[in-house]
Amino acid sequence: MWTRTLCLNGRWSEGLASSFPKHTAHVPTFRYSGDIGYGAYIYIWVEYCLSHPASSTQFNLLKHRTHLTVLEEASRKHPSAIAFKIPSSDPQECPSITYSQWALDVDRLAQYWYHTLSKGGIDQGSVVAMCLGGHEYIDVIQVYAVLKAGYVPHTFSRLPGISVIQELLYKSNTQALIRSVDFKEVLETIQGLPIFDAAKLADAEESTMGPIPAMPEKQAQDTLHIAHTSGSTSGTPKLVYLTYGWMDGTVTKQEIIVHPGKRGPEVVNWMGNICHMAQFIGLVARALDGDCTILLRKPGDLDELIELVKRNILDVLFAFTPSLVKILNASQFDVDLRDSLARLNRVRTGGAPLPRSAEEYATKNGINVVNVFGSTEVGTMLLSKGTRYDPANTLHVHNIPGTLYRFVEIARPDAEIGHSNARLLELVILSDSTDCPAPSFRSPDDGHFHTGDLWEQAKDGGYIYRGRDDDWINCENACLCDASAIEDIVRTTCTDLIFDCVVVGSGRPSPALFVEPKNDSVEHEKLRGEIFTRILPFNERLMVHERIASVRMVIIVQKHALPRTATKGNIRRKVVEGMYQNLLDEIYAPPK
Repeated sequence: MWTRTLCLNGRWSEGLASSFPKHTAHVPTFRYSGDIGYGAYIYIWVEYCLSHPASSTQFNLLKHRTHLTVLEEASRKHPSAIAFKIPSSDPQECPSITYSQWALDVDRLAQYWYHTLSKGGIDQGSVVAMCLGGHEYIDVIQVYAVLKAGYVPHTFSRLPGISVIQELLYKSNTQALIRSVDFKEVLETIQGLPIFDAAKLADAEESTMGPIPAMPEKQAQDTLHIAHTSGSTSGTPKLVYLTYGWMDGTVTKQEIIVHPGKRGPEVVNWMGNICHMAQFIGLVARALDGDCTILLRKPGDLDELIELVKRNILDVLFAFTPSLVKILNASQFDVDLRDSLARLNRVRTGGAPLPRSAEEYATKNGINVVNVFGSTEVGTMLLSKGTRYDPANTLHVHNIPGTLYRFVEIARPDAEIGHSNARLLELVILSDSTDCPAPSFRSPDDGHFHTGDLWEQAKDGGYIYRGRDDDWINCENACLCDASAIEDIVRTTCTDLIFDCVVVGSGRPSPALFVEPKNDSVEHEKLRGEIFTRILPFNERLMVHERIASVRMVIIVQKHALPRTATKGNIRRKVVEGMYQNLLDEIYAPPK
């Protein structure tokens, strides 16, 4: 797969190029496989123009599509289609919200927030932070309404610490804070900002509200929304500034990425938190397709999610990888669950690589698992076809107008790669790509966004995820160890013994394995020995610096003791190393 810039008869078309506003960095480029002729160039150009309608005879990139414009269009195209099913005390009854009602609720609450914030001296265009639970319909309305009122939402739901929050509010130039009642006491010490209670739909009474003043048309580089990265640096997440141009490109992605077998609107489950990008972008895709999203009574409750699957009312199941692994494990002992999973059009997962054993199990049992690779900074980047259509389930870059990616071989001149001789490639988002994040995330050397995610190219042209650059531990002898490969083997061979695990050992002679047992009452010495025995065949194939050297290097901690990311639930390797540094020093110390 390669990239070529749009040209006509081998030359830039001066007429087309000149039709772009002066601020536009480049004429859009298109990614495609193979070669195409003149007619196909025109076809792609027309398709792009149709998806980006101009407001005048000049091709205008100032009018960008956002989640608000997508919702407005959805309310016109399918006004009576059900957008949400809201949980109630009666499991058999779920109140419905149509797309027209969703749009109307956003309009009403937008009026409320404009008048409330403007009375508080907050000018339109200001950044307004929103600390919400993030799992309820009203939270969706809240986030959409603040933007429609003319403000820039800065959303979060994780609370790393008041001092960190205060710092992030200061860095983002936040002018006001809206917080749900759940966070009232925790955030009461926030200083220097007017604080507002999150609104209820009943607060928006049309009789007391006037119109919202029109805002100037936005430029591609203007900030639309501020989010936080799911991970952190020294306990502080990074601010991610999402622009109007970025969001317009994101809408295009969601339009073009179509799953095999998708024939119309689908019923899906609520996956995450509207304050975070996976659910936020997911709702854009739902509105484009007229899908129905079922919210959960207890967010994150696997039992409720499994029950929803077994009731056979979902067409698609969304689950982060750690949750999906547990659901697939449960289905091995529950025939009804297994059959219901196989009935689904898709099981869409992401947030971490799915163990190969889980994919093989899904293939064998007719469960169509689709892997999605994305990030807060970029959005969706790669997608698999699904185990029903491709048993290998490799991820592929899709042909999205305006996206420009490059896979760059990583240089490791002073390090020896261990058991894997694979050619590792880093995914780089080029600066001209519509989904390239803000300049603060880009490399000062070349101006591109280096994701830090490593890949191996598959025979079919797709890509196999090989972890992040920090998943490869640099051992004491400067050789590399693939920590994620060891973790996958432990999860595969010790499913009945462990809840989760992580491999550490940066700068050490060899890696160590931290394990959370499935049952906290189990005898630790016996568990360590059993785990070490089960991984022995794999362990012996590794180079010396890659091996779990002895039972002593298997460390048992209590379930949920290891630190995790709040959004996806992935164990934070570097934080584990810091937390248990003294213990690791003792274990690695030479015998006296």
